[in-house]
Parts: sequence; structure tokens; C-alpha cells
Amino acid sequence: MSRRALSEDELAGLFARHPQWHVETGRLVREDQVAFATACAWLGQIAPDCDAMDHHPVITVTYDHLRVEVFTHDRDYLTTWDERLVELLDERWPV
Repeated sequence: MSRRALSEDELAGLFARHPQWHVETGRLVREDQVAFATACAWLGQIAPDCDAMDHHPVITVTYDHLRVEVFTHDRDYLTTWDERLVELLDERWPV
């Protein structure tokens, strides 16, 4: 899968299609209130696809909060790979 840098126009398109996401310190971030058990079950559902993509988000789960950070770990910019992962995560988002 391509790891080409996303242009500003591509990022604008990403945010138009996925308005729950924003950029924070160079990472795509989404947060929601999600029950702990629901978030943990969701992790089990997305883990095989993240492994298959070999692209793994940073995920923080607390008792009622889910935070996901997506970025290409070996690049200093957001990539088409990150866009595809956001699409996958949003298809299965637990809320």
C-alpha cells in the first residue's frame, strides 16, 4: 500500500468525509465517549485488519473514553496509508 504524503487538498477531502477526525501534533486523532467493554470488543474486531495492513494505530482506552491516533510511524508526514486506516476504523467505529 502506498505511503505517499497526503496533499493539503487530500487532507481536506479526508476531513470532509470523516469530520470526527482532526490533526494533533502531526497525527490524525479521533476521540469518543465509549464504554470500556465496548472499546475493548472493538479492539478485538479491528486488530486482524490492522495486522493485515501492517499499520497499527495508537489506542487509549479508559473507563468511558476511546482515543485513536493514526500516523505512519516511519514518516514525518501523514500518508495515503493513514487515510486508508482512518476509513477502516470509521467503518467499524463503536459509536
